[in-house]
Amino acid sequence: MAAQLAFIDFPPYVIRCLDEVRFVVAGGGGQARTGVPNGIEIFELKRSGPKSKVRAESLFSYDTDLIENRSAIINAAVRVDNEHGYVMACGMDEKCQLFTLKKVTKLQKDVSNEDLEKKGGRRRKRGGNTKEETNVNTEKRQDTIKTDNNQDIEEEKLTYEMKRFTSVVSVNGEGDQYQKSVCFDPHGMFIYTTGTDGKIRKWTYPNMVLETTIDAHENEIDEIMLSPFGNRLISISKDCTAKVWKPKSGELFGELFWDVKVSEKTYRFRSCRFGLVAGKTTECSMFTLHIPHIQSRKSQPSYITKWDTTKFIPQLSVSTGQDILSCIAVSHGGHYVGVGTMTGSIAVYVAFSLKKLHAVNSVHSIFVTGLSFVPITKRTRKILGELDAALLSVSPDKSMKITPVFSPIEYPVWLMFIGAAVIIVCIFFFLAYMGFNI
Repeated sequence: MAAQLAFIDFPPYVIRCLDEVRFVVAGGGGQARTGVPNGIEIFELKRSGPKSKVRAESLFSYDTDLIENRSAIINAAVRVDNEHGYVMACGMDEKCQLFTLKKVTKLQKDVSNEDLEKKGGRRRKRGGNTKEETNVNTEKRQDTIKTDNNQDIEEEKLTYEMKRFTSVVSVNGEGDQYQKSVCFDPHGMFIYTTGTDGKIRKWTYPNMVLETTIDAHENEIDEIMLSPFGNRLISISKDCTAKVWKPKSGELFGELFWDVKVSEKTYRFRSCRFGLVAGKTTECSMFTLHIPHIQSRKSQPSYITKWDTTKFIPQLSVSTGQDILSCIAVSHGGHYVGVGTMTGSIAVYVAFSLKKLHAVNSVHSIFVTGLSFVPITKRTRKILGELDAALLSVSPDKSMKITPVFSPIEYPVWLMFIGAAVIIVCIFFFLAYMGFNI
């Protein structure tokens, strides 16, 4: 089962973990003046007690609209920055907008509910935000100091400051152009962007000076993804091709050739993710989604494929069923692969064998737009309980949910032999009781 964590004021398209318990969500209604905001919001996983439900508490929200610029964030990447805390690179129409997110601890006074009622006020459930360049929102970090109800309460809180940092036009061309994917170099030196013009652009970080432009595909590029070691860059296009690049030189390393026997160009690559091999910090695997490119009257399955990242050849492909896949995520330890579908369902697979471990139908009312595994640590286990993995998901239905994954029950071999022997003995006794000669 999947649990409801929170409802969001805007349709979310991106979810990224900041640390063990905090994660950022971004999205919006876009340029249309329908009253649907565009924004960024940070949540924290919390549980009040052992019998209470897990919830996502909103810590911070930021309105990304700036005067007439009303662009929704459709894609984003986040990295830790020594100077700014976190830097978030966001695709907003044809631009790549960088935001900085810094945490500052300070003492603040909170007024008790009784005092608010006397003054004719009320306590807000969630803090609002303004359209200023810096939005400050707070979260409670320690128990309140016990005072009389007629006094203000002083609390120590963690304050977030978010600012616009740098913005560049990352996609060029006639007509409406959009950035469709962005990723940081793992060494913190470059940012890679791509979009509807079929080009990959390499920018220096943090100045965002264009260093290299690669004419990668004839059609728009849906996604780019760097390997964990920064030595290979994958690009996936609507022209049904996926290519491997050398990020340093911008040279083509090769093309991905899918080995499932289907008619030519009836399927296309949908998405790609790298993940560390479980227990090996110097090796990584790659996973791609494959969906029908040409719709037919007969239902066609979608697939997950695992790739060898040395030769970039397929190792294993499995069908995921008739639901069209929409997004993918790999757990931080490399043990699991999670997928979302266009019908709002969620499934988790074992990364090594691509065996389906857990599936929940209709988690969301419409398609899943973003997935992120929660890092499993001692801290998150105290909140979530003893589980193997937890998958966060968002959808334009404005809901955020969590799908827990527990270890399958495994029995030792000796216990299985004892159980089989007991069953055989019981069968013999039953047959003897019924009068059969054995």
